[in-house]
Amino acid sequence: MYGDLDGVSALLPSIGEYSSTSTPTEAQVYTWLDEASALINGALAGAGYSITVAGDALILPVLSGMTQLYAAANVLQARGLDSTSGGDENKSELMFRRFYAQLKLFGGGNLDLLGVTVLASVASANSRRMRTRQTRRIDGYSATYEGSATAYEYPSE
Repeated sequence: MYGDLDGVSALLPSIGEYSSTSTPTEAQVYTWLDEASALINGALAGAGYSITVAGDALILPVLSGMTQLYAAANVLQARGLDSTSGGDENKSELMFRRFYAQLKLFGGGNLDLLGVTVLASVASANSRRMRTRQTRRIDGYSATYEGSATAYEYPSE
């Protein structure tokens, strides 16, 4: 798990302490931290990186912040009220958007420079040559019979 309960509390200082009787409970907040960590690990694995991030990796504070952001958004939804205005809750939606926008960045960036290990199988797969030109005609005719047009036996309607 990347984040912690103190980080969630720092994002939502007006919520107060979490306990076994609070809404949400402390166990629920830890579940959301685990859920966000799993989503992050899935995005890392899908982008070809190892999900074991070293403790001294430069990206670790980013992953912790993302996890805490996700959990804080769930806390706001569980409470049903925006922590600043007391009106209908919409801050959590913005937090979720920010989390998923950051999650998308894993697929397009070079996280190797930030301490995340590239999987060996992905590195070798990316070095394969790609075919850049078409190998056969797609217009329905071959070069041998280019001059003569033959009607199809069963034309489509």
